[in-house]
Amino acid sequence: MSCRRPKAQKDRDIAVPKADLGVVHRKTNQTAADKLGMKEPKGVRIVYIGPNSVAFDSGLHLEDVILKFGDKTMD
Repeated sequence: MSCRRPKAQKDRDIAVPKADLGVVHRKTNQTAADKLGMKEPKGVRIVYIGPNSVAFDSGLHLEDVILKFGDKTMD
């Protein structure tokens, strides 16, 4: 499995995560929601996945949107 990265990821100003999951997320805004075909912005988008991280190994991909984590809704 490889980590899909947009061309511009290396140009983004993203801090490498310190958490064990190895992801950086951003609140989904209206522009991203429109691009992803969502009616309204909900959840958080994955904008970085660290190599050899739990997230990388679990099959998460860049621009995936997480709407719920366990019992918690991601607003």
